[in-house]
Amino acid sequence: VDSFHVGSPKALVAFNALNLSAVMVLVGCALAAWRRLTDRGERAVQTFREDWVPLLLLASVAATGLMLTASSRLLH
Repeated sequence: VDSFHVGSPKALVAFNALNLSAVMVLVGCALAAWRRLTDRGERAVQTFREDWVPLLLLASVAATGLMLTASSRLLH
């Protein structure tokens, strides 16, 4: 078991790991959406149900997680 001070850089990383992961997921979703919009091969074979719905669900879960963190910090 590891212990660290609450104000240390290690604590900052540990407490914000999910936020960092959510930002990376949102960047990945944006890149995937960009590829789906610009690549002719992708546009030819994609369907809304199989390509866009999972991407939008993943982005919405990551965004709402970030909103929970923002509301808890802003509203205390």
